[in-house]
Amino acid sequence: MKQIIALLLVLLGIYKNSFSGSPPRFTCKNFLLNAYLYVFLSFILISLIVDIYRKNKVPSLMEIYKKAGLLFVATFLISLGLLITVMAWSPNNLIQKHLLWVTWIATMGYFLLGLAKKSPKVFEQAKVITFGIMLSLTLLTFVFPNKIKLTWGATLVTLLLGLIIVQLVGLLYPFSSQSHYYIAYFSLLLFSFFMLYDTKKLMVKAKNCVKADYINDSLGIFLNGLNIFVDIFRLRG
Repeated sequence: MKQIIALLLVLLGIYKNSFSGSPPRFTCKNFLLNAYLYVFLSFILISLIVDIYRKNKVPSLMEIYKKAGLLFVATFLISLGLLITVMAWSPNNLIQKHLLWVTWIATMGYFLLGLAKKSPKVFEQAKVITFGIMLSLTLLTFVFPNKIKLTWGATLVTLLLGLIIVQLVGLLYPFSSQSHYYIAYFSLLLFSFFMLYDTKKLMVKAKNCVKADYINDSLGIFLNGLNIFVDIFRLRG
């Protein structure tokens, strides 16, 4: 019930603030407020979707992976394809873009379903810790904006590519439990810096906004939060 109330409040906020004109288009007015409303909406939706999957006893990827390994790859490719499509879709086509976005969030919820089933208690704890980390990093960026540099981008992307390569190697040659913890700590630190970086990008765009696209603008923060959540779960699970 609390999630439904939060969903309705966020939807009301988006309806009141995020659009203007006829036909409606995203407006640059209240840019930061609208961007974070979409971030909140993303997390509320994915949480509700995971709950719906659990209540309807949908089998997770972890449960069927042994029976159909290709399904994991297929689901990942579908999710990646949807994400690319969402980002490329024009914000002028609001209805289609929102439908594609919600569909992509539903696929991401399916990836998280296995964690929710594996340890419901840790899953809920990780939500709270993730929110605390994201809030702290966001406040840090707003309080010390000059300390966060957009020049960090190339370094962060390079480190991310290195992390992806290490994780791919881990799929072929499984690491020890201790190595998994080190990787999770590194990933948590990396996406914390991405959080600072993407928050600074939003602040800059808020000042120079010409054409808003709150779905795309919120994706960086949302993906950072998801990765931080997964890392917290792995460290506590």
